[in-house]
Amino acid sequence: MNIHSLLGLVMARRELLESSATLRDRMFEVIEQADTPALSRHARTELANLRFAAQLAGR
Repeated sequence: MNIHSLLGLVMARRELLESSATLRDRMFEVIEQADTPALSRHARTELANLRFAAQLAGR
């Protein structure tokens, strides 16, 4: 799944992250692995948005 699709899924189904701490933790791991200098500015922004969504869901 690409970054844009994952962001769309999270935005459409916010309850996915709210209901599972394990899923949030795994998403943080994947975000950190994916966040490399080779990514475009747009992709890095979308990763930042995913990170923020996961942080909000964990509150």
